Amino acid sequence: MKNKITLDLDLTTVPSDKTWFEWLKSCSTVFYEDSYSHDLLNEEVDYFLPTYFELYDGIDPMDFWAEKRTYPSTPLLPDAYRVVKNLYEAGYDITFVSFCMNCEKQYKNKLKYLQRTFDFMDVCFIPTEFKGKIVSDYIIDDRNKFLAMMPEHVKLVKMKTPY
Repeated sequence: MKNKITLDLDLTTVPSDKTWFEWLKSCSTVFYEDSYSHDLLNEEVDYFLPTYFELYDGIDPMDFWAEKRTYPSTPLLPDAYRVVKNLYEAGYDITFVSFCMNCEKQYKNKLKYLQRTFDFMDVCFIPTEFKGKIVSDYIIDDRNKFLAMMPEHVKLVKMKTPY
């Protein structure tokens, strides 16, 4: 029986926060740099990055996640490809999972990105707002909120981020 690994996409496999941050800067009239810098130094950055910006009228900060170019323009984290490939070749069953607020718009873009990036395997991808029901032996995620949802037998791996 294969061990099952649930692998988060954003900030665990892909540093999409950096791309989102740059996108927000390009769509903003004001960037609260002092507030952001303070929070960054104290490792208390708000996960909802639009907190640090005043955006142009009509800009929805969540539109970034539905754009077709979001993931193709975001490189993998260092060693992510190698680690996923090694785990896959070692016989682990890998399921990518991602929190989605508007799953319909985001699902296709994220799935296509994963299929192109990890073309050596059949990609299993679950977009969800609740990760606690996914059957797994391990979960790798950056958010305590999602790690805390997992049953007691699941081994937790937390990725360090400034959030």
